[in-house]
Order: sequence, then structure tokens, then C-alpha cells
Amino acid sequence: MDLARWWLGAAGFRRDGDPADFYAALEATAKRDAKAVTASVRTDRWLPATWDWERLRLEHAVAWEAQIRRLVGTLIARSLRTGRTYQADLAHYRVKAMALAHDGETYLVVGFDHLADPRVLAVILASVPGVDRDSWMVEPGNVMGIEPEPGEIVWSTILPPAVAARLLAAFPVGDDAE
Repeated sequence: MDLARWWLGAAGFRRDGDPADFYAALEATAKRDAKAVTASVRTDRWLPATWDWERLRLEHAVAWEAQIRRLVGTLIARSLRTGRTYQADLAHYRVKAMALAHDGETYLVVGFDHLADPRVLAVILASVPGVDRDSWMVEPGNVMGIEPEPGEIVWSTILPPAVAARLLAAFPVGDDAE
């Protein structure tokens, strides 16, 4: 992301007559300072401050988490419809989801390759609505025919029917469905 463009756009649209209009305030400050200073006018106060950078960082984190929630929900919904495994490759890791019906229950398996940050794992597992974090268990392998690949960590849980229905409704079949 071009941070200079982000900051320039952060001032928003011109709002003539509004006391909160950034551009009017900038113009008034520059004119006032120009009368007091003969060499140049300083507008450093209008540059991003620590608070602005922190706000941008947090906005990126919220957007990333929303993207992960959509991705995980889509993978699970697709697997609920077909019973097959679906995966997505992200920046440095891979996420897989598979829903298996067994004895009247839906067994949900989520696998990760190359996932080193436990915070990312927490966000991904929390992306399944209606499943408590204590319901997830690390899958030792060779259970229900699931064999983790080298370097893969697999977590599983029982997916309540209401949660499965909610995921299917929230993530309808799209163009990418098979």
C-alpha cells in the first residue's frame, strides 16, 4: 500500500462551510502561519502522528481478520456441500478445511501448513462461528482416515447442525463451486 496516498486520502472530501473541513483548516492555518513567518510555512502538524499510524495498523488487522473469516467460512461451506477438502494458500501458509459426516454428526477438520504464528491459528479457529475455542482438539492423525502431511497441523471439532446451517446460509454456492 502506498502510505502517502493513504494519508492524503485520510482527510476525506471537501465539506465547504463545515467547521470540521480539513482543507479549510489547512488553508486557514497556512495563511495564519505565513503572516508570522517570513521564510516558510510549516505544516508538519498535518502529517500522520503515532496515533494515525496505530489506527492504520489496527484497521489493517481488522480487515485481515474479516478476510480470514470469509475465507474459512467459504472453505467449510464448500466442504459441507461436497464432503471434499478445500484449501487456500495465503502469504506464508496454507489452510485446509474438510467436513465429514459420521454417525449423525459433522466432524470438522482444519489443517495448516507452515503456520508459525499462534495468533494466526487463533484467528482461523475463531472464524468458525458457534464453535467454542475449547471444542477444538489437535488431531493426532490417522483418525477418520485423516493423515496429516509433513509439516501440517490438524485441528478438529464436532460442528453443531445449527452452525453448519448458518455457514451454508452465509456462504452460498458461488462461481467457484464445483
